Amino acid sequence: MSLWTKVQSLWLGGIDTAAEQNRQTTLDAAITASNQTLVDKGIWTPEQQAAANADLGASDTPDIQASIDAAYAQGAAEGFQNDVNLLSKAGNAISDAANKTLWQALKNIFGAIPWPIWIIGAVVLFVYLGGLGIIRRQIKNQS
Repeated sequence: MSLWTKVQSLWLGGIDTAAEQNRQTTLDAAITASNQTLVDKGIWTPEQQAAANADLGASDTPDIQASIDAAYAQGAAEGFQNDVNLLSKAGNAISDAANKTLWQALKNIFGAIPWPIWIIGAVVLFVYLGGLGIIRRQIKNQS
């Protein structure tokens, strides 16, 4: 048993997995012997014994430490995914709030100015940027 396995089983889990593995093997042997005794006394048929032994074999954990390690890895992966989902949801909520705030601010600014003022402003900007000279040249070139 490695040092990490010893630390994990005794300090973190509170159990000695090697001792539990030995206990399981001992109990399985006792149950199998008890099943054989029931067959010898005529209480069980050999088919019942075979079914009971099959159930016993199906419930065995061949390597308790490997089972604990697999469950730990699965739990860690699920916890990590939960953290990722939480951060994603928080990021989406912040982004949505910022978009709503910006949209509301722009709506208030542009909504406060009447539409005829916008049209006049667009025409003034067009003339200021030289749009009137472009139109004069095009008219002059067409004639």
